[in-house]
Amino acid sequence: MKKDFPTLKPVQENELRITSYFNSEGDLAKMCGLQDVYKRKEYVLQFIDTNKQIRNPEYSSIDLHYSNRHLVDSSQLKLVMFRDSYANYLIPFLNLHFKEANYIWSYEFLDQVIEREKPDVVIFESLQRFMSYAFSIPNSERVVHDTLKH
Repeated sequence: MKKDFPTLKPVQENELRITSYFNSEGDLAKMCGLQDVYKRKEYVLQFIDTNKQIRNPEYSSIDLHYSNRHLVDSSQLKLVMFRDSYANYLIPFLNLHFKEANYIWSYEFLDQVIEREKPDVVIFESLQRFMSYAFSIPNSERVVHDTLKH
């Protein structure tokens, strides 16, 4: 994204304090009944500079909206992200760079949201095992028409 939006300044690893712990929250291990055998290693990242903060979502909702006054760069960009639960790990870092962000838990590419929000950046994020949902949802007639027109 930095190539297309030079105002974005990636956080460098040396700006962070990284700690870790193990838990039994891994969903694949739970599906197999092996959460007590296979622990998931969670990483906690905090800025060394205490004037900066990484804010994790308090909960996971279908639609999360953020307006941000605590950017790490001069970005005034707006983001729309279609996502799944994995994005909960990305959201705190994306929020550092976007003045406004909408995170929509959907495997469908909702073109009406793009038209309404008029974002600078659109991200579609989905774990590979959920891509079959995304590919089984047909595009809207408008998207098909606009795509075939080009």
